[in-house]
Amino acid sequence: MSSFEFKIREEINRSMESDRSDLFDQLNYMYCDSTSWVEDILVFAHALDEKYAEQKESIRRLQFSGHVGLLADEMAMVLIPEELPLQPEEHLVAVKTTGNGDCLFNAVSLVMDGMESNTSLLPLLMALELLLNMDFYIQHPRLTSFSNTDSQHPDTLFSLCLTTNSDQVFHDKSCSREEAILSEAHVASKSYEWSGFFHVAALSSVLCRPIFSTYPHCNTWIRDFLHCEIGPRNPTVLLSSEPLFILWSREGNLDNRAGAWFSPNHFVPLYKT
Repeated sequence: MSSFEFKIREEINRSMESDRSDLFDQLNYMYCDSTSWVEDILVFAHALDEKYAEQKESIRRLQFSGHVGLLADEMAMVLIPEELPLQPEEHLVAVKTTGNGDCLFNAVSLVMDGMESNTSLLPLLMALELLLNMDFYIQHPRLTSFSNTDSQHPDTLFSLCLTTNSDQVFHDKSCSREEAILSEAHVASKSYEWSGFFHVAALSSVLCRPIFSTYPHCNTWIRDFLHCEIGPRNPTVLLSSEPLFILWSREGNLDNRAGAWFSPNHFVPLYKT
């Protein structure tokens, strides 16, 4: 990349970060004055969605085909489960991702172009996706399909999908799913925040391709729910049926005590070899 191209990219990233910060401020204001925030925020979100339409199309066309030169993540390699939609000759390699809270966006960016270079654009597009399509995520197909086959209460499943802050909002607001999804957009608009299921699902729609949510072996129904392929909101505009593989992983040591549940705190990308 030339110095001129680098300067242009840096300028674009600054603009994205500024818009992301403005969106965060708008959503913050929502908690201070809820009388007119819905219409104002959605108008602002539509404007940003139009502003970044070209960048969205550009990132959807990215095709990175290898992991050569990227550092393997030894901890994550141990956590990769066996039951995955792969051909017998295919294997997956886990690659190190910067663990700064934006690890989901770092991981997806690495899969798309081999660099953590889209971590300003991806969370902004994801937050807009959640805001502009709340009804879809409130009744996400994974929630309805799993609740039909499992005895877990629908609110328990929905709560599982939320980040810590949004789960608190969900319970504080009498289990309001709309408030919780708005909170997830709020989380996405702030840098260095842990992501959850709805963020993975929204990224699938942003990229117009499925994401395989890869969850390590553990003896809990949570794993049954989260270990699955997540499709985009509009399957008619699917750009590729080939899923991106993202692993719910850990930075640091595993809790090896008997009966301890696996607790992910990191996302890493998985590459086919």
